[in-house]
Amino acid sequence: MKHPKIKFRLNKKLDQIILSEFFSHTEKAGFNFKKEIILIHPELKLVDHSNSLSKVLLNKYVDNFYQENLPVLKRTSTKFQSVWDTIEPEFFNLSDKIFKNLDWPKGKYIGYISILPVGARFIESKTFQSCWLWEKNLKAQVIHELLHFQFYNLAEQILGQNHSLDDEIWKLSEIFNDIVQREDEFVSLQGYAPKISYPDHEDEFTTYLQIWQEHPETELFIRTTLKK
Repeated sequence: MKHPKIKFRLNKKLDQIILSEFFSHTEKAGFNFKKEIILIHPELKLVDHSNSLSKVLLNKYVDNFYQENLPVLKRTSTKFQSVWDTIEPEFFNLSDKIFKNLDWPKGKYIGYISILPVGARFIESKTFQSCWLWEKNLKAQVIHELLHFQFYNLAEQILGQNHSLDDEIWKLSEIFNDIVQREDEFVSLQGYAPKISYPDHEDEFTTYLQIWQEHPETELFIRTTLKK
């Protein structure tokens, strides 16, 4: 497809799945997801993920939260759609430049409003979560996820479905976003320059930035960094 249309929806069941998953796999590349969740849901501090009842307790918490806050979540979904719609065409103009008009892969392209500050994404279905408290950084977060979809699309065309490179491609895609989203055109569109996504990548950021500055084309960047 040329350009997908991003739509925002609620998905309580997905929140239950993601909450349980990130309570048992709490950290990645120096970022503690469970800690971030507890900051806005302090009641969950008492839930022990090793307990066999933890999933039941987490699911019940999500059920209760949705029941008590459904009108707010619905309004947030409408607001997020409006905010994103204002910049969607400009984003695709920018992404076309850095991906050389590469067609976007087929997928659902749904942003699920989430009660969790995780920002989970799903490469296969082209869906992602946006925390209902993230109105101020919504533009940058959605851009971040969409760049991942197109980056993985291009990487697969270059490398094939080589799952032995999964971890390398994941890290490279995150650092690629950290670099590109700090460029002037993206900063202007987002309203700010996002911080480096994962603490463990900070030491490598300058090295990858230099590679991008020497090879400011996405395909060359992928081939150079992965030596393909």
